[in-house]
Amino acid sequence: MLRNGGTGMKTSRLLVCLAAGLIACDGLSGPEGVTPITGDALVAHATYLADDSLYGRPAGWLDELTAAEYIANEFRRFGLEPLVPEFLQPFWIGDQPVAGAPIRQTRPWSQNVIGSIPGRGALAQEWVIVGAHYDHVGWAVGPDSVLRIFNGADDNASGTAAMLEIARYLAEYVARAGLGGAERRSVMFHAYGAEEIGLRGSEFYCANPIVPLEAVAAMVNLDMVGRLRDDLLTVGLSTTASFWPVKLAAANRDGLTFALEDKFVGRSDHYCFYRAGRPAIHLFTGLHPEYHTPSDDVHLLNVEGLRQVTELAAQMVLDLITARDLNPGLGAPQH
Repeated sequence: MLRNGGTGMKTSRLLVCLAAGLIACDGLSGPEGVTPITGDALVAHATYLADDSLYGRPAGWLDELTAAEYIANEFRRFGLEPLVPEFLQPFWIGDQPVAGAPIRQTRPWSQNVIGSIPGRGALAQEWVIVGAHYDHVGWAVGPDSVLRIFNGADDNASGTAAMLEIARYLAEYVARAGLGGAERRSVMFHAYGAEEIGLRGSEFYCANPIVPLEAVAAMVNLDMVGRLRDDLLTVGLSTTASFWPVKLAAANRDGLTFALEDKFVGRSDHYCFYRAGRPAIHLFTGLHPEYHTPSDDVHLLNVEGLRQVTELAAQMVLDLITARDLNPGLGAPQH
């Protein structure tokens, strides 16, 4: 998540459990042959992205590109379709030096990673976007000459891992079950680069969309979803469409409690979709002392909580792509 936010809305803190009585489950169930979402798969993605070898995935550096290529290869493995060459959408950011760091190869480009699952029938021209940024803030050398790497396991290897597992699950679901031949919306999966230097990846996408922004029926942003505490999930921008509370409640199989809070509206990649008047939502498990420090490492992730949030998001996306009517009942954006 971007350290200092842009424009925000007035915060309305409301703790509400929308799923009383729903039964928790160990893994998101699906048709026969569809692999459930597991903590092991999520940790595997997060461990790769938050490894010291990627030096904190700083925007414009080859370490960020290595992370992007990992995501593109996973999209390819899942059978997603590329909407841009090799799944990569490059954009110019200029030189991005890291103060006090040893010299490594840098480039004036970052890239988004974009894959898709085509829809079917009359709904296929409508799109649901699942997004997460994969870059982080890099590394620094302190006064003691010790190299400290900001691995960003929660920020945002956690959200990227969740996005990847949702992509894998939905691709299997469509391929092996076909959703019963039902009409469905198309899904686009976005891994944004250069979020930490000003939401550059998502801003570039919204300025250069692959499909018209008016065709985006819903956008789900996963940013810092790996440190769930007390079963409390913060949900931002739930007022951008009247269907969000309904979809959240229906997907909440683990009985999570939701904090509806909009103070981070300008600090992550949902923002440009929100400004464009699209129904957007931000799932977030909250700030913590390790945020933007070298201590944000994989061993601190709440793996079961990450699985629960990923399952909730996956079930919600499955609902979003198959629902016949997604009348948004949009509220006017507040700047």
